[in-house]
Amino acid sequence: MSRFSDLRLPGWWQSIPSETRTLGVLVSAALAVVLLSALTILPSLKVLRLAPADHQQLDQQLDLMRNLATQAQNAKAQPKPGADDALKFLDTSVKQSLAATAQMTVSGDRATITLKNATPESVTAWLTAVRATGRLLPAEAKLSRSDAGWSGQLVVNLPQK
Repeated sequence: MSRFSDLRLPGWWQSIPSETRTLGVLVSAALAVVLLSALTILPSLKVLRLAPADHQQLDQQLDLMRNLATQAQNAKAQPKPGADDALKFLDTSVKQSLAATAQMTVSGDRATITLKNATPESVTAWLTAVRATGRLLPAEAKLSRSDAGWSGQLVVNLPQK
């Protein structure tokens, strides 16, 4: 007799031959093992399978962050332009990038650039050049957008003399 015979089980279980009951227990145990592995091992295997792609993506992000850090350090290391150099650069950049769509007026240590229907591309290029090369940032911006382009004023603080 099997070791399960002395358990109090429903009558239908007792009516099944002992070899069939043993087989049923073994099949149930095998199904339990498969279910347990599906719930525990398979997700881990999926993580291991995806790990190289995730690692490569993180390496790319790390390289980008290192490049940005290097650019920031290089920008910090550059000497700040003097007031006259900054004003000269600002005047040249307005004439080149914004051409006939902008006028610049200087009052003390502030330059006001008035835009009239400037294209978004030209404003973007000018702001990039002013920030990167001239090391200047707009202090104020009052712009409005229309179908013809950007109009309004940008105020840039100049370095003190």
